[in-house]
Amino acid sequence: MPDALPPNVTLRRLQRWMSAVVQHPRAAAHAIDASFARAQIAPAAVRRGQVIAPAHNATIFQRIDVYGGAYLARLIEALEGDHRGLGFALGHADFGKLIARYVQRYPSRHPNLNRFGKELPAFIARQSSLPHRLFLRELARLEVTMSLAFDAPEFVPLDASTLPQQSPTDWVHAVLRPNPSLHLLRLRYPANRYLQAVLDDASPRVPRAGLECVAVYRQAGRVWRMTVPAPMAKVLDRLIAGVAIGRALAVRGQQPKDVARWFGEWSGSGFFVAVESPAKGAAPRPLTSCASAPPRSRRRSRRPGS
Repeated sequence: MPDALPPNVTLRRLQRWMSAVVQHPRAAAHAIDASFARAQIAPAAVRRGQVIAPAHNATIFQRIDVYGGAYLARLIEALEGDHRGLGFALGHADFGKLIARYVQRYPSRHPNLNRFGKELPAFIARQSSLPHRLFLRELARLEVTMSLAFDAPEFVPLDASTLPQQSPTDWVHAVLRPNPSLHLLRLRYPANRYLQAVLDDASPRVPRAGLECVAVYRQAGRVWRMTVPAPMAKVLDRLIAGVAIGRALAVRGQQPKDVARWFGEWSGSGFFVAVESPAKGAAPRPLTSCASAPPRSRRRSRRPGS
């Protein structure tokens, strides 16, 4: 760095300028002319070497580009690790180009990179020239949810053997509190099936549109995905939303043996953490709309998320 910065360049301005330049998708020679960078430090001062001094073996811009290239490469690497399905569907080169545009629109603002990709599904949906963007959006939704489940607060699963004795009336009005990692997704494409094929080292093709409901959750430090058939989704959706057990089960087509099996699966997977009395005046949370899904196969798949 030069012995003295230009008079009006404070440390805060220098930090903002450096952040803007290294996050810019183009090389430093162009990035310094971007509006936000110009507002912090005049490009002429940069070119004169008043901000970054040249080295004996590198120009001013070559020295800056070392940081810019490494910054973008690290973010691409982080998202590629969290989005193996999306990376496979796009290919490495096109995935990198997509993320470079994403970084420009949504620069990383948090030290936890698990949150960095949360706007990716909506961003993909707006890429009108991107082939298969609606499928890619659903695939990104699934993989973002997996990251959120992994990063959810710690919890202790409900132990059914420790529950106090309650009357049938109490159970009808009781509410199950879901564990904070649990999400129920309504996907318009079978993205979970596609992702599992990728994780199994297959080479799946982009599937046709078709409803798929998937529960994503963390158990014993790992993220899991469960394909949820429509009858189960009708009940699970309501329970997650805070509907009392009696009302959640009051839907057509439920068989007692199925309900007992479902509760056994949910208990074994740690879906819930507590049984509570409903709060007065509390309204249930919105449903995912899996509850209104058309019937699908009852076949269940439970696969590790990584």
